[in-house]
Amino acid sequence: MIRVVMPKLGLTMSEGVLVNWLAESGSRVEKGQPLFEIETDKMLTEATAEADGILHTVAVAGSTVAVLEVVGYLLDPGEEPPSPEPVTHETGNLAETPPPISVDERSPAGRRLASPAAKRRARELGIDLSQVTPSGNDGRITEADVESAAERTGEVHKMDRTRQMIADRLLASSRESAAVTLTTEVDATELVGLRRGLGGHASPPSYNAIFVKIVARCLSEFPEFNAWREGDEIRLPREIAVAVAVDTPRGLLAPVVHEVPRKPVRDVSRELDQLAERAINGKSQPGDLDGGSFTITNLGAFGVDAFTPIINPPQMAILGVGRIQRKPAAWQDRIELRDRLTLSLTFDHRWIDGAPAARFLHRISELVEASSFLSGETA
Repeated sequence: MIRVVMPKLGLTMSEGVLVNWLAESGSRVEKGQPLFEIETDKMLTEATAEADGILHTVAVAGSTVAVLEVVGYLLDPGEEPPSPEPVTHETGNLAETPPPISVDERSPAGRRLASPAAKRRARELGIDLSQVTPSGNDGRITEADVESAAERTGEVHKMDRTRQMIADRLLASSRESAAVTLTTEVDATELVGLRRGLGGHASPPSYNAIFVKIVARCLSEFPEFNAWREGDEIRLPREIAVAVAVDTPRGLLAPVVHEVPRKPVRDVSRELDQLAERAINGKSQPGDLDGGSFTITNLGAFGVDAFTPIINPPQMAILGVGRIQRKPAAWQDRIELRDRLTLSLTFDHRWIDGAPAARFLHRISELVEASSFLSGETA
C-alpha cells in the first residue's frame, strides 16, 4: 500500500485544492500516470502516480487539503484500503456520501434547511442562503430557489483562490511597507534600435527581456535592492532572479527568470515566453513563481505612460515600465523626435532611503539610454 498525498510544490505552499481526479477510484494506474489536478495560490498542475497500483481515492474533488495529507492510496490487487478516520462534513476532505439535507445557520431567523445542490450553487454564485425564499417541501431551499435569488440580485462573482491570494498580497504590501515611488523620463531611442538590431533574421527579443537584463546589471551593482524581507531581517540572496508580472485569466502572476546574469538576452526572452505561456494556461511548474528578488511590471502595451507599481512582498522594490512614445525632445543642443519612456520605481522606505533609490533608478536610466552593452549578445 502506497499513500497518495498532497505534494508540497513550493517553499510557501501549505495547502492545495484537489481540483479533480484524473483517474477513477478502483482503476489500475501506472507509475507516472497523472492522478489529480492541484490548484495552489500560484499554479494549476498535475500530481502523478509514484508506482503502479489500484487507485483508492479518499479526498473529494474540490476539497482543500494540507500538504502531505493523504488523498488516496495505491493498492495491490486484493488489498483493502485502511478504514477512514471520522471527519465532519464541513471539512469536505473524505469521500463520504453527504447527508440528503444540509443545514445553513447564517439565517438570523434560525436554522434553515437547504439541499446539498442548493448550498453548492449558493457558494458558486456568492448567494447568502438567509436571503433565499424556500419553495421545497418542509421549507427547504432548492437549487432553483438559489438560481432565482441570483437573477434578482444580478451577477455576483466570488473570489477564486488565485484572486484571493492576489488580494491578500496587495493588502499585505500596502499594510506592511512604507512605499515610495520615484518616476523619471528617459531617452529610449538606443533601446529601440538595440532591440531591432538584435532581431536579425529572427524575431527580436521582447522589451521585457531587455529590461530583465538591465535590471539584473543594476542589481549586481546595488545588492541592497536584490533582497527580500524575512520578519525583521533582510536577506540578500547570491542569485539574481527577476520576476516579470504577467496578466493571466486567473489574475496577475509574476514568473521568475533565475540566474539572469549568465543568460543572453535572447535566452531570457525565450524563457519569459515559456513562463508566460504556462502562467496564462494555468500550467506553471514548481519554481516558476518562486525565488524572485525583484519584479518588473510593464504596462506600456496598454498605452500607460506612468503608474505606481505595488511592491511584490517580501521583495524590497519593483520597477514599472510605461509605453515608449516618439515625441520632440532636447538632444545634443537641438530639438528632434526621440523615443521617450517613463520608469517608476516603488521601494520600501523602511529599509531603503530615498537617495540610494534615486541612484538606483538613475543607473537604470543610464543603461536604458546606453543599452549598447547588450549588443554583443547574439546567442
